[in-house]
Amino acid sequence: MGYQRISSNCLRRLLLLFLLVWVFSLSGCTGIKWLAVQTGPTSEKVEAECKLLEGKTVLVCVWAPQEILWDYPKTRLNLSSYVSEYLRHNVRGIQLVNALQVEAYVEKGNPFHIDSEALGRHFR
Repeated sequence: MGYQRISSNCLRRLLLLFLLVWVFSLSGCTGIKWLAVQTGPTSEKVEAECKLLEGKTVLVCVWAPQEILWDYPKTRLNLSSYVSEYLRHNVRGIQLVNALQVEAYVEKGNPFHIDSEALGRHFR
């Protein structure tokens, strides 16, 4: 019984694997995030949560953390406009509250805390 000799190809692969693990460990969570994004699914189909929107009046309200709004102040308006247009083209008979009116109302109050019930009552 003797020792088996490791081939040079195997040693190169082990060294490469060790270097990759070492580089990822030096980069902290950034390397792990990159790896997760690269190996994750590219798209995912999500079923609609509510199939009762046809023929209804709908208000699209987007909430974003204060840190995001500080850097991108029109995030809520952009996203709510996009979602509203998507709904307008894909849901029959839907009536949507204008995103500009919703944003103006939210900006009058506390823009960092949106009371969705009060918002709905106002645009009823």
